[in-house]
Amino acid sequence: MTEARVRERLAAAGWDWRRSGTMERVWPDGTFWRCTYGATRAGRCEGDIPEGLIFATGDEVFVVDVLGFTDPAGMGFEGVDRTVAGLDLLAVASPGGTLAKNVLKPLMARAAVFRGRSVRPVGLSGFMLEEMPRRPAGPLIPAIAAADGSSDRWLDVAFAALDAGMLHVALEAFDRALAAGAEPGLAELWRGWLLMEADPAEAATAMERAADGGMAGPATCLLAGIRPVDWERATREGPGYLLGWLSRVLELGESGRAREALRVIDEAAALHPGAKVHHYRGWLHALLGEEDAALDSLAEAVRLAPWTTEEILADPDHHGLRGHPDFWRLTGRRAAQNEQDSHATEVLRRLAVQTAARAADGWRRATFTIGGGTKGNYTLPDGTLKNHGLPFDLRKALRLDRGTAVTMVVHPSGWFEAAVGGRAENAGAACVLDEEALPSGPGDEVDGPADPTQAGNPAEAVRLLRAYLQRREEILGYSDELPPPAAEREDMFADLDHPLPDDLRALYDVMDGDDHQGLIDNGYDWLSASFVSELGSDHYWMDNVPLFDPDPWRIMLDDGPPGAVRRSIDRDGWIPFADGGNNEYLAVDMDPGPGGRPGQVIRIGLRRDGPTYVADSVTSLLRRHVEALERGDWTCEDDDLRIDLGDMALARENENGPDASTVWACREVLNPGHNTQSLWVRGGGDIDLGAVRGTRLLKLELTQCKSADLGPLQDTAVEALTLQDMEALDLAPIAGHPTLRAVRVRAHHAVDLEPLVAAPRLYALDLCGSPVMDLAALGRMGRLRYLSLRYEQWQELWRQNITLPGLAMAVLSDDPSPSLIAEWARRLPRGGGVQHYIGQY
Repeated sequence: MTEARVRERLAAAGWDWRRSGTMERVWPDGTFWRCTYGATRAGRCEGDIPEGLIFATGDEVFVVDVLGFTDPAGMGFEGVDRTVAGLDLLAVASPGGTLAKNVLKPLMARAAVFRGRSVRPVGLSGFMLEEMPRRPAGPLIPAIAAADGSSDRWLDVAFAALDAGMLHVALEAFDRALAAGAEPGLAELWRGWLLMEADPAEAATAMERAADGGMAGPATCLLAGIRPVDWERATREGPGYLLGWLSRVLELGESGRAREALRVIDEAAALHPGAKVHHYRGWLHALLGEEDAALDSLAEAVRLAPWTTEEILADPDHHGLRGHPDFWRLTGRRAAQNEQDSHATEVLRRLAVQTAARAADGWRRATFTIGGGTKGNYTLPDGTLKNHGLPFDLRKALRLDRGTAVTMVVHPSGWFEAAVGGRAENAGAACVLDEEALPSGPGDEVDGPADPTQAGNPAEAVRLLRAYLQRREEILGYSDELPPPAAEREDMFADLDHPLPDDLRALYDVMDGDDHQGLIDNGYDWLSASFVSELGSDHYWMDNVPLFDPDPWRIMLDDGPPGAVRRSIDRDGWIPFADGGNNEYLAVDMDPGPGGRPGQVIRIGLRRDGPTYVADSVTSLLRRHVEALERGDWTCEDDDLRIDLGDMALARENENGPDASTVWACREVLNPGHNTQSLWVRGGGDIDLGAVRGTRLLKLELTQCKSADLGPLQDTAVEALTLQDMEALDLAPIAGHPTLRAVRVRAHHAVDLEPLVAAPRLYALDLCGSPVMDLAALGRMGRLRYLSLRYEQWQELWRQNITLPGLAMAVLSDDPSPSLIAEWARRLPRGGGVQHYIGQY
C-alpha cells in the first residue's frame, strides 16, 4: 500500500517508476534525476523533515528522497554530488528539531562527494584532534537555519556539523564560509584535516593556505602526515604553538642532530617554560650521553608537572638511564617535595609489593580507589582489565576517616604513586572545600506551615489510648502493664528545643512509654519521657552523617501530602517518640513544611533516604489502631498481635510513596502520573515534555534523546536535571527556573550556560561531558557551590582568572592519575587537602 502511495504521489509530480524503491525524472531543462526511498523506524518525524518527504503507515515512516540526496550509487547507479542539496534540505527543516539519527545519519553518511574528496563518516578522531584550534558551536539544525550567507554563520554550521559527526556537511560548510570571505587560516586548516585520507593533495594545498593564513604551527604539524615539511618555518611563523617546536626537536633528534635540537629546545623554553620542554631536553641529553644533565632536566619536568612522572619513568626512550641511581631518585626527589608522611609511604610501599606479587605475567599496571567502597584492577598484556581486591585494610593501616579517598597506581617497573585525601567520585576525585557552605537540602528553603495549628486533640488521644489498651486486653486475654507517668517529666521535656505536641504530651500524663512492649505500628517501642528528652536533644544516630548529600542529583522525594514534611536529612524539630530498632524511629514533626501541621507523625532513621509521612498527629495514628481493631483488621498468633494500619503501616509505605518512572521513549508514550517525582526518559527522538506540566516532578533525566523543548519544566518544581548524550540542547527555556538546584549536561555540542545564571537556587553543575560556550558564565553564578569539570576545563577556568568565591565542593572527572589529582587539588581555592605520595618498591 505504501509503495503504491509513493509511486502515485511521485508520478503526479512527473516521476517514472523504475523498480521498487527507485524512481526517476527528467526535468524541463534536461537534468536527469533518480530518487530512492525507504523505511525508517525513527518514529513520526513530520516536524523534522520537509513536507513531501514523509509517508506514514501504521508505526512505520517512509522517507522519500525526492532530491536524490541519498546516494543511488549503492544501488548500482551513477553517483551525483548531493551534499549541497542536503544542506538546503536541512536548512528548511524545523529550527527547533533535529532529524533522527537513523534518518539523517544514513542520508549524510552515504551522501558521497563525487568531486574526488569523499569524507568517510567515521566520526571525529585522529592525529592532533585535541590540539586543533576551533570555536565552540551549538546544535546543527539551528545553526543551519540561522545561516544567512555570512562567513561567520557558515563557520558555526561547520563546527556544529563536526560535533554532530556530519563530516560531509562540515566540509561543505567550510567551503561556503571561504566563499563568503572567511579568513583562510581556521577554515582551511579543518578542510585539510577532513581531507587528509580522501585527497592528500587537496589537503596539503588547504594546509599551505592555512599556514599562510596564520595557522603555520598546527598546519605544518598536519602537513607532516602527508609530506616532509619545513619545521623551522612552523616555529618561525607560529612560535606560540608548542607542538610545532616539539615536532621540530623530535625530527632533529631522531635524525642524529641532537646538539642542534638542544639549541632549538632552548629557544622553545624561552617561550614555553613548561614541563614538556624539560622532558624533551632530558631526552636530548640522554641521546648525547649526558646522563647527569638528562636527569636534571627530567627532575625539573617532574617538579613543574608531577603528573608527568608516570610518562617519564615508563618512557622506553629512557631505557639507557635506568641503570643510573639518580633515575630512580626522581621519585625520591618528588617525595621530598611532597613532604610525605613516612608511615603512610611505608604502608603504600608494602601494598605495592603485595600487589605486584599477585599480578599476572606481563601486567602493565594496577590501579585501585577506596572511598565509599573499594575497586581495583590490573591492566593485562592485551589491555583488558582484571578486578583485584586489596591484600589488607588500607583505610585502617593509613588511619583514615570514613569517606577519605585513596587513588593509587602501581607500575611493574618498580614504582608507585598515590593521592590520599578528598572524597572518591565515580571516575574522578572530589574535594570538599567548605562543608558548612554546602546546602543541607531543600527543607531549609520552604516556608513554615500554612496552618500552624495542631491536628491532634489531647483529650481524644487519651481516650483512644485507653480504648486501644482495652481492646488489646480483650484480644490477648491479659492487660499490658505500663509504667506510670515519670515524676520529673516536665523537667525532662523542658530540655527539648521544640515542645512536644499537646496530644503526645497528654499521653505522658497517663504512662511513661510502653516498657519495650512494641505497642505502636506493630512493634515500635513507645519511648519513656527520659529517652524522648535524650533523643530529641541529641540525634546521636546521625553523628557521622553529613547534613549535605555529596551527590546533588540524588534528590530526596516528597513523601505524603505535597509539602507536608521538609525534605531534609535531619532537623531539630523531629522528636522521636517510638523506637523500631536499627536506628529507625517514629517522630513528631514540630517543624513541618508549608503543607503540613505541627505534631504530624513521620518515620526517620539512619538507613532512610529521607523522612516518610505517617499521619497528621499522634491522635490520628491511635485512631487508626483502634478502628482497625474494631473492624477486625488484625491477626494474633502466639500473643503476637498484628494490626492492619492501611496506608499508615510500615509495610505499605513503598506502595504509597512517590512514583519514580523510567520511560523508553522510542517505544512508550510519555504519560507520567500526577505523583511522578522522578522521571528517566531513555532513547527516542525529539521529546515532548508537555505531559510533565502540573506533576510533582522533582528529578528528570533525559538520556540518548535527540532533543527536547525544556519549556514545560517551568510549570514544575523540578530540582535536579540530567541531560545525557543529547544531540541538540538549548537551556534558554529554563532560564531563571525558580526551583532548579542541580544540572548535569552531556551534549554533542557546546552549551550556552547563560540561561542558568539567573536560576536563583542553582548550586550544582556537572559539565565534564560537554564543551561550554563561555565558562565565564560560571563566575556570574553567585550561588554555585558544586562544580564538576574535566582537568582541561579547570585549566581554562584558571587561565581566564574566573573566580568562584562560593565554591564548596569541586570534582575532577575522567579517571585522573594520583599526581594530577594532587596538582588539581593544590590549585583549588582554600586548597583541597590531598597529599601526593610517590616511591619505589
